Amino acid sequence: MSIPSTSLKSIATMFAFVTLSVSPSIAATVVAPVTNVPAGPSPAVKLITSDVAKLNTRLTANYGKLGGEYQALQSQTAAVQSSANADAKAQNGHLTAVQVSSFTKQLSEVGQLITNAQQLGAPSGTWMANHPTAAKVMNSAESINAELSKDYGSLGGHYANLELQDDQVRAVVKSLAVEDNGLSAAQVAKFNAELTNLQTAINQDLQ
Repeated sequence: MSIPSTSLKSIATMFAFVTLSVSPSIAATVVAPVTNVPAGPSPAVKLITSDVAKLNTRLTANYGKLGGEYQALQSQTAAVQSSANADAKAQNGHLTAVQVSSFTKQLSEVGQLITNAQQLGAPSGTWMANHPTAAKVMNSAESINAELSKDYGSLGGHYANLELQDDQVRAVVKSLAVEDNGLSAAQVAKFNAELTNLQTAINQDLQ
């Protein structure tokens, strides 16, 4: 049985129509490469980010107990993170071993600075036991520091200046205690008067 030529032409026309209308979309789906898929951070970048997060957690937990160094220390961790991100972006999301070593060293140094600031902001039990007179003054200064942290934003814009005064008292007291092996009664009276004035200034700002 033969198929009429008109039918063959109709079938050919239909096949051509289906091919032209369907094939391009299928080809585009199958052949076209996947582009612009953002790559996740490399393990090296994740490592730096994790280390920065740990330091920031330490900073937050000790806010008000870092001898007034909180902002400066946080700026340093942020600077390391920013540099790592910039280098990774320029290198398709990756960091070299040398860069990782450099950033790790920088973060280690910041960690040590945090430890040093903690020692200034909150003398250890051993230090307090060895310098009992100075420790009383330091405890008073630390109480004021904690109050400053609690009232941050409610001090009429005077927080930074008040914090600086408190830090200066603690720094001088600690220095004198180490150098002179204690404080005289006159020195204790002087520092207590300064802290009393500082507390009065805080109370006035809170009104």
